[in-house]
Amino acid sequence: MKPPGQMDAPVGNSGLGADDAAHWDGIVRRFRPALRGFFATRVRNPADIDDLVQEVFVQLLQRASGSPIEKVQQYLFQVAANVLCDQGRRRKVRQADLHESFDEDVHLLVSELSPERIAMGEEDIQRVAAALRELPALTRDVFFLRGIRNRKHDEVADMLGISRRSAHNHMDRALKHLAQALQGG
Repeated sequence: MKPPGQMDAPVGNSGLGADDAAHWDGIVRRFRPALRGFFATRVRNPADIDDLVQEVFVQLLQRASGSPIEKVQQYLFQVAANVLCDQGRRRKVRQADLHESFDEDVHLLVSELSPERIAMGEEDIQRVAAALRELPALTRDVFFLRGIRNRKHDEVADMLGISRRSAHNHMDRALKHLAQALQGG
């Protein structure tokens, strides 16, 4: 006599069909853990495991209307291997590994900025404006032309009648001063 979990009865049109709920329940209970283990070692996303197991059982049910399946376990794991291959092909075609999933905590929408965050941004802008007013006129002009207008150091030097090295030094001073102002120092 076999233990209750052991079933060698064929699946399909051999007197046990898709309507025999107890038989199908037994098959699911017996093979679900093994199929979950099979997929767990082969997929990256653990959330996919139950979907893949379900797909195996769906295909088994679809096949049950045909001729009997004598070796259910072998059949199930062959179907599982095919389901895994199909998933891999779909992921490759859709380039799923190149997509980043949406996470509300990470991908905060601009429209969802809190009043506190807006106030902090406005304070930063005021500090930058005050720090720019503290700079000597030439340093401020270099910062404006280089940092805001995206001019090259050579162009800035020619426009202001200074050396390229001097333009570079003025830009460094302006950036250091702004960094200090934003750090509160």
